[in-house]
Amino acid sequence: MCQWVIPDESISPWNFHRDIFAEVGKLRLGELGYPIAIEFLTYTAIHGGLDYETVRRYEMYFSAQDSDGIPSVEHVLHVLHHDGYLEKRDDGTSQFVSGLLEDWWSNRYGQNFLPVIEPQQQDRGTEQ
Repeated sequence: MCQWVIPDESISPWNFHRDIFAEVGKLRLGELGYPIAIEFLTYTAIHGGLDYETVRRYEMYFSAQDSDGIPSVEHVLHVLHHDGYLEKRDDGTSQFVSGLLEDWWSNRYGQNFLPVIEPQQQDRGTEQ
């Protein structure tokens, strides 16, 4: 008789991958660039891609931030492409290289994701 063994999530290879991404991402992108990478990967996982118009909106948003040391949007995207998380389609949009990683990322980070470039929803009881 075969039994399925469901491993403890703490020893999942995807958690190991997440930890490696956190270490390498922070080293390559810095403390200010790492959250931008998380934003891009989560947006891409939820929407199935990251198109030129969305990248332009992110550029406008992050360039308006009053903080020194924020890496450019192009640099963050370059790192995500170079490190094998995203790839460019023929139409210029970026997508996950791995559908498995995309699904995991969406399930892990996408549940309560609100992109910084989209207007935030107000609570229904606080309409003005």
